Amino acid sequence: GYSSHQTSVNRLLLLQSYTVKPADALRLMVCETRLSMQPLLAGIKHCNRLEQVLARREVDDSNCDEGLMLDQQDRVIEATAANLFIVESDQFITAPIVDAGVIGVVREFLIEDLIPQLGFPLRKEPIDLARLAAADACLLTNSVQGLRQVASLQSSSGLTCRWSQHALLTQLQQAYQAAIE
Repeated sequence: GYSSHQTSVNRLLLLQSYTVKPADALRLMVCETRLSMQPLLAGIKHCNRLEQVLARREVDDSNCDEGLMLDQQDRVIEATAANLFIVESDQFITAPIVDAGVIGVVREFLIEDLIPQLGFPLRKEPIDLARLAAADACLLTNSVQGLRQVASLQSSSGLTCRWSQHALLTQLQQAYQAAIE
């Protein structure tokens, strides 16, 4: 049932060796499926990610690699399976995970350890599509693919933007790769 008073917990641990290699920059689209606002679940990794499943279907029907997910107020929160960072004037910006979204392991490693260690400024601030489009660079992070630069963004409303490789992101990718090896 739904009771949280179970006395036993099943755990499964799978260990596998892998190397994360920076791949080609991603093509990103804005998904029509919006994230619900639920502060009690925001940030928690749980198995009920139906909104991400629906949004991923949109991506699968497109010529893009990943889908950008907005909340009900059209704020950029994350991708379907990754967290998002942008670069503005050599500063990293990521959306606060307050009402929706997942606090990913790599996101937290970057925020708490790697970005401060490298001496880069970082802020958690709301990001809308206009701010994203004006950013110097865009980066997606997750524990399977590591850090991936974004090459382009497109939306059904006609918004299109492109980013070139950015030296700050390349430096962060190299530091991340060294940290996990």
